Amino acid sequence: MKIKTNKLLKILRLLRPGLAQKAIIEQTKHFIFTGTNIITYNDEVCISYPFESDFVYSVPADQFLKILSNIKDEEIDLAVKDESLNLKTKKTKAKFTTEVDNQAAETADEITNKKIRFRKLPEDFMEAIKLCVFSTSKDMSVDQIHLTGVYADGNNVVGSDDFRISHYEMKKELKDSFLIPATSVSSLVSFEIEKYGLKDGWVYFKTKDGILFCSRLIDSDYPDPLEFFDFKGMRVRLPEDLKEIVDNAAILAEGDFDVDKKINVRIEDGKIKCKGESDVGWIETNTKIKFKKSAEFTINPYFFSEVLNKTDTAVIGEDKILFQSDNFKHLIALF
Repeated sequence: MKIKTNKLLKILRLLRPGLAQKAIIEQTKHFIFTGTNIITYNDEVCISYPFESDFVYSVPADQFLKILSNIKDEEIDLAVKDESLNLKTKKTKAKFTTEVDNQAAETADEITNKKIRFRKLPEDFMEAIKLCVFSTSKDMSVDQIHLTGVYADGNNVVGSDDFRISHYEMKKELKDSFLIPATSVSSLVSFEIEKYGLKDGWVYFKTKDGILFCSRLIDSDYPDPLEFFDFKGMRVRLPEDLKEIVDNAAILAEGDFDVDKKINVRIEDGKIKCKGESDVGWIETNTKIKFKKSAEFTINPYFFSEVLNKTDTAVIGEDKILFQSDNFKHLIALF
């Protein structure tokens, strides 16, 4: 079968979140061609992309993707012959072999072919989980496992790590509640999801093009965090140039990935200071603020920048600071 190189590359890159980094079952590191879909599956996430092919095969994802990325020809020809996948272009020929192990393929096929009752998602659900995922924890201990996920219930979406809480109030309610791992959310936000469904401990998300993003759910209760938003504090108008200062601090903020980066924010002597620091160096910029007391916290600069797009005020209490817009709240414990 023939296909445009860039089209296949785009599909495979979308499927990467479903690949295992380390695997006992080799096929969890493969792109699985089923004849009607291309699937990736790693026991936590399963992604299925509608794709008609005249063969059924699984191919090692890392090597296959690297070779495709280096091909300059606009079109490639794929065919299975003698239990190998053959790739051919005007200038390149390649052959991929794989051990026959159908366990991952069978599991992925079982997950994606279940009968699911899909419901329409609230139109602001994707924005809600994108904002709340920044506040989740990475602590996988049993008593903290619920904090590693984003919780959706009714029209509420929440993320917290016990030091900060993000709460988004959607315009419409979900018919169900579920707790989805933050690692899944970080990948899910790349898709234009319209519908969802629940089945056997998994949540299924579906795009208008029929792409399925399936994630295993966290089986844990989630406490009501809304009581923590009720406190006394002083409402303070934030400086107009604060976002610019935050973006500046982000350049030298420590963290391997954007989602991991942190900056220090300190208020004292009528000034607010934002500091980004890493092995490369540090940068600190300040601007005036009408608040005479002291306060200090850390925050992800990219998330903070998003928050500042929504609000220009904060409520500062003795031990916490609240940023709030019409439908979004972010609460941080102060040092």
